[in-house]
Amino acid sequence: MKQKTKHAKSNKARKGSALLLSAILLFVVLSMVVSLTYVTVMEQKMSQKTKSSVGSFFNAESGVEWALNKIANTSGKIAAVFGAQWKTGGYAACPDSFGGENTCKVYFLDDQGKVITDGTGTDISAVKAVRSVGSQGQETQRAIEAAVAASGDYQLQCMFMAFSASAGVTCCRMDTSTGATTCRFANSSSAAWSPFGVGTLF
Repeated sequence: MKQKTKHAKSNKARKGSALLLSAILLFVVLSMVVSLTYVTVMEQKMSQKTKSSVGSFFNAESGVEWALNKIANTSGKIAAVFGAQWKTGGYAACPDSFGGENTCKVYFLDDQGKVITDGTGTDISAVKAVRSVGSQGQETQRAIEAAVAASGDYQLQCMFMAFSASAGVTCCRMDTSTGATTCRFANSSSAAWSPFGVGTLF
């Protein structure tokens, strides 16, 4: 009788320790699954934000190129040059082929760097720079600013690039007769211009 009691207690102890070991193992596996799921979800979100940021930048760049092309090849009042794309808020919406107003907006700057809001009374020749704000998915925006090329022996183009962590301006000057180009860059936290190429920019 004592033998059966000892044997029954031994079986219960083994079943209890097996149950405890199974619970610990289940907890470890469950923790690993939750951690891997969290990492996967976070990587997917970061990937979507990067894709949205790159798309916004390309949309802004398209807007700048479109506006500079229109300015270089037409004359007249801003509102007349950009037609249906000109909006009363003082900007031109990108064409529908680019995705329309939800894709990018182009603002026109005068020689003081101020946005020109009167497109019906201002001639296109008063535009000294364009700023395009590109967006994708309405959550990410990127802006590029470019100077309108001056006539003469040199062409000057400046681009303003704004990212979530920093912003900067790059200006390049090209000699139209030789093709020699020099560029300089300055970020928003520094007033100093860093040379890109050989020689001086201005």
